Amino acid sequence: MMWRPDRVASSWLIGAGIVLSTGFIFVLDMTPVRGAADGAAYALVIALVASYRRKAVLFCAALSVFLTILGPLIGAEDGETLLQMITGRVFGLAVIGLLTVVLLRLMSQKAATTAMARELADQEVAMRKITRLALAANKSLSERLMILTEWTANAIGCTRVVVGRANKSGTEFSMLDAYDARTMIHAGGHQPPPCWRDEYRVLLDNDLVVATSNVFQSPLHASGREFYRHHGTTAVLHVAAAYRNEVLASLIVSRAEPHQWTANEITFLKSVVQVVGLVFALDSSERTLERLDQVSQGIFVLNKAGAIEYANAAARALMPAAEAGAPALPFAIAPLAGARDDHELILRGREYELHRARLPGGEVLVRVEDVTARNAALAEAGRLEDQMKESAKLQAMGQMAAGIAHDFNNILAAICGLAQNQERIHQKKAAGDLERNLTDRILGVCKRGKSLTEEILGFARTASVERAQLDLTEVLSGSLDVVPNEGSAPATLSLHLPQEALPVEGNAAQLLQLVQNLAVNAMQACDGRDGQIEISAGLAETGQIAALKNLQPYERTLGLIDPARRYCYIRVADNGPGIPPDVIDRIFEPFFTTKGRHKGSGLGLVVVHGVVDSHQGCCHLRSRPGEGAIFTIYLPLLQQAAVVAA
Repeated sequence: MMWRPDRVASSWLIGAGIVLSTGFIFVLDMTPVRGAADGAAYALVIALVASYRRKAVLFCAALSVFLTILGPLIGAEDGETLLQMITGRVFGLAVIGLLTVVLLRLMSQKAATTAMARELADQEVAMRKITRLALAANKSLSERLMILTEWTANAIGCTRVVVGRANKSGTEFSMLDAYDARTMIHAGGHQPPPCWRDEYRVLLDNDLVVATSNVFQSPLHASGREFYRHHGTTAVLHVAAAYRNEVLASLIVSRAEPHQWTANEITFLKSVVQVVGLVFALDSSERTLERLDQVSQGIFVLNKAGAIEYANAAARALMPAAEAGAPALPFAIAPLAGARDDHELILRGREYELHRARLPGGEVLVRVEDVTARNAALAEAGRLEDQMKESAKLQAMGQMAAGIAHDFNNILAAICGLAQNQERIHQKKAAGDLERNLTDRILGVCKRGKSLTEEILGFARTASVERAQLDLTEVLSGSLDVVPNEGSAPATLSLHLPQEALPVEGNAAQLLQLVQNLAVNAMQACDGRDGQIEISAGLAETGQIAALKNLQPYERTLGLIDPARRYCYIRVADNGPGIPPDVIDRIFEPFFTTKGRHKGSGLGLVVVHGVVDSHQGCCHLRSRPGEGAIFTIYLPLLQQAAVVAA
């Protein structure tokens, strides 16, 4: 404590006043006027003594006793015997002793009250700091607990503070942080004393407080005495916080010496353990929010006024850039009328499903899920299912057509044979003879029927022919020779092939038939105009394969693509009128044609489909009205394969 001259001078003045007052009382007591002045003198002495505290009381009492005994020895007063004087002095001593006891008791109570007030004030300050620091933002659980244990130890002057909690069943106890004020070291993860289960049961039955002044004399802590001796602990106070009959947190403080825990200390620790419970609840809430931030779905919580109270990371990513004012939802939608509802919306080109539900407090929980990928996958699955159905239908139709074509071909062979015999009979007749004309017409119809049956049989045989390893570049080098270029306005054919080999596994005749059918369709589409038809081949780039998953409305695909494989392509492009949108979905249907009954059978593209399917490839069509059509056939590429000449 700093030495202060003014305080020392004041103490000397008070001491001098007490001595003079006592001496003045003694003088008055020796005079006749003592009765009139005794009351005022004693009151003055009491006031001086009260201001000078305990030492002054003892000093005044001793001085009064000395003067009281000295008085009779100096001399008796007039008219008063020695016995009377001694009796009066004894009575005066008794009064002084009684006053001394009363003053000392009052001063002791005042000191205790002052100390208690000071202790409460210190604890209140410490409680405010503990609450403010422990619940501050951007702190981990361990940092919060270290603040709690340090400030608690300093506030009540204990040697050790432990924060922990038991599980719901009360079978395990975790010491999360243990602070030793003597070494100022934090530790955690230690095993609790063996007696903690018994103490935990007593805690639940005793208003969540267990106060022990000396654990070495307590039967409750008998099994843990070695633990307490190791940690230098004698007095232990265990206070817990509970919510809905569940213990949330425990705060255990201890002292090295025996100590009787006061009501103030217990009350203070009850307040601190409530903060510990809040820290655990805050940590649990923060971890819950961190988990919600990992959820891919956007989650909003709206208050009764419709303002955003909470938004997880996915939801914040959907919100527009921060502007002045409260954050706003990234979509406009009518208020929730019932308990829940569902919506679909498109935001920034992506598809979302929105699910709303009213919470018990009146708030609204909004869950926003990005379903773009899911919808694309469903669409792709639907497309693949349609392709599988189409392939199955083509296979069934091929089998049926093969049977019909064989029977029909037998009938045509018989008719054709009879017609040929009849033709030989009528060869000598004139060219305009009716019977000869009928015979020629019958033979012409038979030839057309035979051509149709051959085409049907070709369609039916696409999956059953033998295949070999071959060079697609070499196969296509003679493709122009198999394309008949006839019509009112013959088209210009061009062929563009790569320099390198394109090894594939397939059937050369079928691949040439595929090119022939596509080229013939292109020429028929360009009939009557300056047609330009380009046949090309090459290695497919990765971007081309990836683009097949994102088709435009004027694009179609048939067949499956394996992204892990490499592909080459055959492309037939024309500058014709293009395929109308209402027809593009039907062009691969068997016997469907837009060329009329006498110009097409509707099997050309069906054969193309069969060849592509049998070669495990994919056919991509791109056609817009007025911009021609582009058919691209993707075939799996053989890596390091032995190529056989076609």
